[in-house]
Amino acid sequence: MALFAELPGIGPRQSARIVMAILNWPPQEIDKFAEAVASLNQGVTFCQICFNFSEEERCDICSSSQRDPGKICVVERITDLQSIEKTGFYRGHYHVLGGAINPVDGVLPRHLKIDSLIERVKHYQEVHTNGHPADLEVILATNPTTFGDTTAMYIEEILRPMSIKTSRLAKGLSSGSYLEYADPATLQNAFKNRK
Repeated sequence: MALFAELPGIGPRQSARIVMAILNWPPQEIDKFAEAVASLNQGVTFCQICFNFSEEERCDICSSSQRDPGKICVVERITDLQSIEKTGFYRGHYHVLGGAINPVDGVLPRHLKIDSLIERVKHYQEVHTNGHPADLEVILATNPTTFGDTTAMYIEEILRPMSIKTSRLAKGLSSGSYLEYADPATLQNAFKNRK
């Protein structure tokens, strides 16, 4: 039970419930579950472009010709990407940073996927505009927390000399909250009213 309690959002009571539920499964289901957990570190790969979960070199979103390549939505975590996808509103690409700048916990810009974002932007400019400012929009969809805002401002400062349009999600999201817990309507409004 102690291992389940180490998962985010799972406390001692929830871990006890999970263990009790698993104990009621047929033995073959428990074996399948154990195999799935054991293979996590072998089977999970990340998209080489956006760092979303992927079984291939590119995830389904980066591979899709139905997505707008002129929009890159920058999020802190894959769970944020998944929450935005549930809205069905956003049809561009993503870039998962892997967290937010947080010097207190030792998370500095070099620990995040910021350099690869800059490389993506440069590549887009080269391919689509021969080095001139592009119609690319980078949507900074970091969480509305101190660390998320700091990360967004840091990225804006880096992109400013490149003449890239940046926008932030509207403040319909409450300050201090996390995207993965926002309902689809709130996220949809935040995208519509971004600045």
